[in-house]
Amino acid sequence: MTTQSSLLVLFLLLCSTTFLSHLATAQEFPGRGDGYKRIKDVKYYHVVDIANYAIEEHNRQTGQELQFVRIIRGYLDGRYYKLIILAKDHGRKQRYEAVVWEKLWDKLRELVSFKLLA
Repeated sequence: MTTQSSLLVLFLLLCSTTFLSHLATAQEFPGRGDGYKRIKDVKYYHVVDIANYAIEEHNRQTGQELQFVRIIRGYLDGRYYKLIILAKDHGRKQRYEAVVWEKLWDKLRELVSFKLLA
């Protein structure tokens, strides 16, 4: 029984070490260097939540009163979301590009850039 217990402990230790090493590697996303990949479902609730965050944060920083309409296109590179957003500015619809950094497991977000597109 002692040998089986020792083997079980060794097996669990090996599994947890392997899992933690994969988890640590997965957290090293920023600037992976392979470029932005297109987000297929820009209506996915998490992507829409990030777009709303970008508009709310931009409004807070600038005093504007933009209103979210929809996401036109979205791209992801690790922790960075680049979203082309359609928003209303006093009734006039305009396109904006927002870049948001997110660290999901720590529930952190930061608006990196937000600009009007011509």
